[in-house]
Amino acid sequence: MRPWCAALWLFLALLSAGAAQASTLSPATYENLNDIQTLLAEENWAEAREELDELLEDLQPGFGKALALQLSGQYWLAQENNAKAIAEFEQALAQNAFAPAQESGMATNVAQLYLAEQQAKKAQQTLEQRLPKLIQAELAEQQKTGKSAQFVQPMAMITLATAYQLQENYASSINWVEQAIERRQQLGKSPQENWWRMLMVAQYRENQWQNALRSLDVLIALAPEKESYWQQQAGIYQQQNQAAKALTVLETAYAGGYLKQTQSLLLLVQLQINQGLPERAGRILAQGIQSGVIEQTERNWRLLATAWQQGRERAQAIQALQQASQTPGINAKDSGELLYRAAQLAMQDGDHQAVIDNAKAALEKELSDKSRAQLLLLAGGSAFQAGMGNEASAFFRQALKLPQSAGTARQWLDYIASMDEYGMAPGSFAGAK
Repeated sequence: MRPWCAALWLFLALLSAGAAQASTLSPATYENLNDIQTLLAEENWAEAREELDELLEDLQPGFGKALALQLSGQYWLAQENNAKAIAEFEQALAQNAFAPAQESGMATNVAQLYLAEQQAKKAQQTLEQRLPKLIQAELAEQQKTGKSAQFVQPMAMITLATAYQLQENYASSINWVEQAIERRQQLGKSPQENWWRMLMVAQYRENQWQNALRSLDVLIALAPEKESYWQQQAGIYQQQNQAAKALTVLETAYAGGYLKQTQSLLLLVQLQINQGLPERAGRILAQGIQSGVIEQTERNWRLLATAWQQGRERAQAIQALQQASQTPGINAKDSGELLYRAAQLAMQDGDHQAVIDNAKAALEKELSDKSRAQLLLLAGGSAFQAGMGNEASAFFRQALKLPQSAGTARQWLDYIASMDEYGMAPGSFAGAK
C-alpha cells in the first residue's frame, strides 16, 4: 500500500472512531471533508488541493481542522512530498483534538515518515512525548470503566524502538520492544519475528547475554532454517566460555540440516576437536570437503588431518596431509613440511614404505635445514627397518652434508658397514615390516 493510501485509511479511521468529535462538525464541514476524501481516492489532485486550501482557510482550530490537515498531508504524500506531508500531520496533531487512540495512530504515522526520511531523532521525539502520556490515559480509563483500554498499538512501540536503535540507543529500545511483544500477545496474536530480532540485537549490544540467549531460543523456534540464529547463539556461548553449550547448539542445528555455510561447519568441527570428539569432526569435515560445501584449502586439509590424527586414524590423517600438500597455490616449503608431517605419522603407524614415499616427495620440496636433516634420518631409519640397506645408506649419506644430522648419519653408516662386514642384512633385528 502506498503511503498516501495508508493515510487515507487513517483519515477514515479517525472520522469513524471520533464519533464524539464528529458530532461537533458542521454539516458543511463534514460534507466538504467527505468530498475531498473522494477526490483524493479518485486521484483528482487539482480539485482536491483547491478545496483543501479553501476549507483550511475557513476552519477554526479543532477537530474539523485536524481532519482537514490530515487530508492535506495525505495529498502531499500522494505528490511524494514527505516534508510537506509531515508538516501537515504535525499541525493536525497540534490541534489536540484527536481521541487517544487516534492520536497514537497519527503520531505513529508521522514517526514512520520521519524514519523514511532518515530522521530518527525526530521520529523518537514525536512518539516519546506522547506514548507515556497515552499509556497513562489507558490506565486511567481502565480504572474509570473497569475495562481494559489499549490506545497505543504495538506498532507504535516498535516504531519508537526502531528510532532508538537507529541512533544506537539500544538500552532505551529494549523496554519498548518488550512492551510491544507483551501487548501483541495480549491481543492474542504472535509477535513478529523481526520484533524478537530487534530485542535480541539490543540485548546483545547491551551485554545482556542470558536475555539475548532466551530471545534466540524464540527466534530459533520461529525460524529454525535461519542459520544465523544458530550461529549467534553459539557465538554468545563461546563469548561466555561455554564451549560445550556452543557445541550442543551447532550439533543440534547440524542434525536438523540447518547448517549450510562453510563458516558454521568449520566452527562445529573445531569445537568437536576441542571438546574431545575428533572422529565426529573428521567425518563431518571429510563429508563437507567431498560434497564441495567446504573448500579444499590447505588450512581445511590441515584441520582434517588434525581431526584424524587426534582420533588415531593415522592413515586418513596422512591422506589429508598429502591432499593439503597438493593444494593449488601452496608454496613449496609448506608443501614439503606437510609431507614431512605425513612421514612422521606413517612412522608412528609403523608403515615404513609410507615413510619413505612421503619423505621422497617432501625432499623434492623446499624444507628448512632442520626439517630436511630430521627427515633424512627418519627416512634412512625406515629404509633400514624395511631391509633396504642401500636406500638407507643413500639417505644417511645425504644427511652427512647437513650439520644438524651429520653426527647421527655417521653413526648409522658405520653401523650399516659393520653389519655388511659380518654379513648381516639390515632390519634383521628389527622385524622388517
